[in-house]
Amino acid sequence: MTNKLGFIFPGQGSQIPGMGLEIFNNFIQAQNLFAQADHLFGSDLSLICFSGPADILQKTEIAQPAILTVSTAICKILLDRGVKPSFLAGHSLGEYSALVCGGVLSFESAFRLVKLRGELMARAERNSPGTMVAVIGAEKRELEKDCREFSEKSPVVIANYNGPNQMVVSGKVDDIRAFSHYLINKGKKVIPLNVSGAFHSYLMKPALGELIEAIEDTDFHDASVPIVTNIDSTLTREGKRFKEKLKWQLISPVLWDDCINTMIRFEVKTFVEVGPQQVLSKLLKRIDRDKTIFSVEDPGSMNNFFERSDKTFISDY
Repeated sequence: MTNKLGFIFPGQGSQIPGMGLEIFNNFIQAQNLFAQADHLFGSDLSLICFSGPADILQKTEIAQPAILTVSTAICKILLDRGVKPSFLAGHSLGEYSALVCGGVLSFESAFRLVKLRGELMARAERNSPGTMVAVIGAEKRELEKDCREFSEKSPVVIANYNGPNQMVVSGKVDDIRAFSHYLINKGKKVIPLNVSGAFHSYLMKPALGELIEAIEDTDFHDASVPIVTNIDSTLTREGKRFKEKLKWQLISPVLWDDCINTMIRFEVKTFVEVGPQQVLSKLLKRIDRDKTIFSVEDPGSMNNFFERSDKTFISDY
């Protein structure tokens, strides 16, 4: 019986003041990476990660490079300590962290793309205000049908397929408010998300052109291990394929439940969420409660992983 390991990387929404501080204080790898991030950002991004305030860290143009930096620092420490994942995946923004971990992008290249991505998305948010809500208790086909019927008047789209009966819908603020009331009247649970834009929807199209140009001008390499991509939930190794998929990720739904199930089909039995908080770990429990799940975000949780995990992970790559 094989026991393969999968790394999963969180996206925007996982940011929290204090993230990365203990890792920074205890590991030279993190200190070096945060110094590089501060240089690339042009100011003390590290201090915002460590101290906030929360309303500043929440801004799209800050949260995205901040999460990339924290997740990459943790991943580098795990890799340096001999942990060898067999598969990688990242949720939305987290896909950039996976690409760094897999050697597809250098940290500098990923940081520049993510910094631009955050700035372009923030601009799109200001020009076309939108928001997102999580919908609990709706079947996939049922919610897709509701979105189609509601969109005859006001367009709303499923942005994230996060797991069984847990999806996220994007749209303009007023449209999402009306759609939420529509779903609540049907007995569904609707949870507003703490975001300032309608990510993975048509409202992000104004951000596409400049981002696509930047992606095209960036060097992508083949991955050291397979990465399961958001846009189609398939295993990918070739750098040129990542480049094409990443161009359209911003306006395409995140097929997260399919990404996890792809990894499970390839015998991943242990998952490590590499980054702040435990958003993906909670989603994974909804998808398959029998899998072993660790969340590594600080020295304590890292030590817990090394103490409790099966240290005989199999890697075919």
